[in-house]
Amino acid sequence: MLTSFEFLLHGVEAKTETEVRSLIEDGDRVTGVRVAAGGSGKERNGPTRDVHARVVVDATGQNGILARRHGGRKMIEGLKNVSVFAHFDGVRRDTGKDAGSTLIYRVDAKTWLWFIPLRDTVSIGVVTPAHTMSSLGSTPEAALQEAIRRCPDLADRMANASKVMEIRAVRDFSYRAENDGGQGWLLVGDAVGFIDPIYSTGLCLTMVSAELGAAAIVDALGKDSLGKDSLGE
Repeated sequence: MLTSFEFLLHGVEAKTETEVRSLIEDGDRVTGVRVAAGGSGKERNGPTRDVHARVVVDATGQNGILARRHGGRKMIEGLKNVSVFAHFDGVRRDTGKDAGSTLIYRVDAKTWLWFIPLRDTVSIGVVTPAHTMSSLGSTPEAALQEAIRRCPDLADRMANASKVMEIRAVRDFSYRAENDGGQGWLLVGDAVGFIDPIYSTGLCLTMVSAELGAAAIVDALGKDSLGKDSLGE
C-alpha cells in the first residue's frame, strides 16, 4: 500500500478517515462528493467541503454510497443468508503447518460454520438461510452456540474458549449491482457485488474489478467520453 508521501510524489492528495456525506450531481451525472470538512465528521451537521472529479469511484464496499443510489443493488436469489460470528480466544487449533488452516463444518444441507485462525484469536461463524435461523436459536448468540453444539469436533476445540468480541449478525449479504458504472461514476470491489464471506472470490473480484475499472477510466478519459457506454461496460 502506498504511503501518503508516495501519493504526493504521484501528484495525489490522499485523505483518510474522511466521511462522505453525499454525492454532488448535475442531472444524471455524478460530478463529485461532499465530505466532512474536519475529517471523519462525527458531528452529523458539521461543516462540509466539496470535492469534484471527472470520475467518482465508489470503493465503499457494502456501504455502497454511490451503488445504492445509482447501481440498482439487488439481492442474489437463493443466497438470502444470515451470518452470525465472533472471535474467540483459547480455541484449540491444528498444529504444525496446518495451524493456520481454515476449516468448514457442515451443520445440515444448507447450514455451515467457518473456523478461521487469526493471529491471536479464531473467527467462528455460522451461515444459514434467513428463514431457518430461528430453528437454531431465538437470539444470534443462541443460534451460534447451537450450531457449534451440533458439530462435536468444533465443540471440543472450543471447550476452553472465551469470546473476545460482541457477537455480530449480518443478513442478506449476497448482492449484485445492476449497473457497474454510469455518467461520471464507476463501482469497484464490494460496491459492485458480494457473494460469500469465506472463500477468496471476494478478494479476487475486488482486485479484478479495480483493474478493469482503472482500464475503463483511462480509456474513457482518453476518449473524453465519461458516459455509461464507457464506464458502464
